[in-house]
Order: sequence, then structure tokens, then C-alpha cells
Amino acid sequence: MTRYIPIAGLALGVLAAGPGHAQVLEVIHPEIEKGGFEVELLSGVRLDSVDSGEEKGVYEFAIGYAPTDYWKPKIAFEIADPKGGTPVLEAIEIENLFLFYGAGGHGHNHGHHHGDETGLRSAGLFTVLEIPQEGGISDGAFALGPVAEWGLGGANLIGNLFLEFPFEDGEDPALSYAAQISWPVAETQGAEYALGFEAHGEIEEVFDGGSISDGTHFFGPAVYAEFDVGRGRVIEPRLGVFAGLTDESPDAVASLNVELKF
Repeated sequence: MTRYIPIAGLALGVLAAGPGHAQVLEVIHPEIEKGGFEVELLSGVRLDSVDSGEEKGVYEFAIGYAPTDYWKPKIAFEIADPKGGTPVLEAIEIENLFLFYGAGGHGHNHGHHHGDETGLRSAGLFTVLEIPQEGGISDGAFALGPVAEWGLGGANLIGNLFLEFPFEDGEDPALSYAAQISWPVAETQGAEYALGFEAHGEIEEVFDGGSISDGTHFFGPAVYAEFDVGRGRVIEPRLGVFAGLTDESPDAVASLNVELKF
């Protein structure tokens, strides 16, 4: 094991969610291995009270495959869980990660400790086409932007920055971001552990007077682990608890993401 930052939280549930909704939070990590499969289970659950019928939680199931060292497509299914209601498929997302620098083919996992080197480790472009279950592609959106990882001595930093372009008439673009910094804390045979912090958020109508205070923003601690379960399979769970920083944000969200690579 040679790296140490597991994936953590903005999946484009942040882009799709309206003010006050539960959100899936994921940081996209710029890493690809040719021939590698990934299965992800992502979740975001509000810890404050919500009215009946409002979204208490959002869950996402995703599967991806990398045909080359520099391209990894993925399809994701987002499920909303309203309080007192029945979970429903909310949207389908078609995602692509293109790697331009570093990290191609270095291993299945997102995150192992590199040592104490400093500087850019990998960088790429992430795109996602979101198709809502109700309304179809005409009510969907397309988002794209850079993803990068840096070494900061004994720490790792990942940053994402995305512009979202809604297809619906009259809707202005939004700007979303996610960042993660983590430090390795323990390593045992077949397992690694890290602690860190994450920030997630969006600014609506970014080119038409949108302000930070009008968007949703989150910050909080996260715990990361990586388990080598043999036969080339790796499980990477991450648990975070994030406080909402604006009136438009839920008071707090618990986010559990689990990824299987093989």
C-alpha cells in the first residue's frame, strides 16, 4: 500500500439538491486504474428535524469501470428517502473522470499514504450528466470541472471545483466545490486508517449575483479506512459528520460512503 487518502464526499447530489434537502457528499479523487471496477454506496442523512414528506436522507448506488489508465466512466442512481414516505429513484447520473496528470494505473485504491513528499500528485477533469426521474433530461443538468490532489508533507489534500449548467430555461449556472485534507493515523496488516476534514458547498446563480450566504455549505471531520480483503479487492469506508454553515443548509448531515474496488 503506497497511498493514503480514501475517497470522501461531493457527489453531484450537492448540485441537484435544493436548499435544505439531504445531500450525498463526496470528494472526487483523481485516480484511475485500467481494468478496475468500482462499486459505491453513498449516503447523506439529515441530523436535524424535518417535516413529513421532506427528504430525510439521500442514497446513491454507483458502478464504474476504467477501460484505460486515463478514462473512467460511471453510472449512478440517486434515491431520495422522504420522512414518512417511500424511497424513490430521484435521478440517474452519467459520470466521467479524465486523468491528465499522474496516478494512472498506480493501484486500485484512492488513498494510500505517499510519504512526506510535497506537490501536485494527480489532476484531471470530471463531468456528470444528471437526468431527473421526473422531467427527464430537459430538467437535468451538465456539470464539469477540475479535480486535483496535492501532497502537503505528511498530509494529503484533494480539491474539486464544478460548474453546473441546468438545461431548464431561465436557470443560471451554479458553482460547487469540495475539499478534503487527511492525515494517516494507523496501519495494521491489511488495513489503514486516517483522520481529516472536509468542506462542501455550492453557490447558485454564480454569474448573476449569487452569494455565498444564499448557498449550502458544510464543514466537519471525517474518518477514513481501507481494508485489503484479498483477491485484489479493497473496501474503503468513510464516515463524516458535517455542520451546515448557512441558513440554506441543514443544521448537520451524517455521510457514510463505502467503496468496493476489484
